[in-house]
Amino acid sequence: MGLCRQALATLWACWGAERPPECPGTAVFGAVCPDCQSALHRLARVCTIHVTGDERLVILLRCNGCGRHYLNDWVEVGGWDDTPTEVVDRLFGPLDPAGAEQALSAMQSCPDPNDQHCDCLCHGALDRLIDRLPCRGVEAQEGR
Repeated sequence: MGLCRQALATLWACWGAERPPECPGTAVFGAVCPDCQSALHRLARVCTIHVTGDERLVILLRCNGCGRHYLNDWVEVGGWDDTPTEVVDRLFGPLDPAGAEQALSAMQSCPDPNDQHCDCLCHGALDRLIDRLPCRGVEAQEGR
């Protein structure tokens, strides 16, 4: 298994729907704080639909080193008609304390965070929040 697929398998193991609810607080594989280089830990995640129609994961992260909060926007696009997919992983933030609390509250209010078709208010709120935050990094890799 290639390094990219191995990393994706590790990410899905942490973020996937098959994970038990106690997953919040676990360190995110390879994710480090852009400000202090400490490991980022997942507080909450919500599955949505990207504008391309692909599944999108929005993950609220907290740095245990400096305490800052970030939103990770992870999308696997493509894969139609036997074309390879591309994974786009963007980190936004930091969020101010009120914004982090709002994001966590919104994500926890979603009745089914694993349902990408959920139409609760949380999903639109997260889109608007991401649009206001500075992007701190983008990583694009060929998927499967």
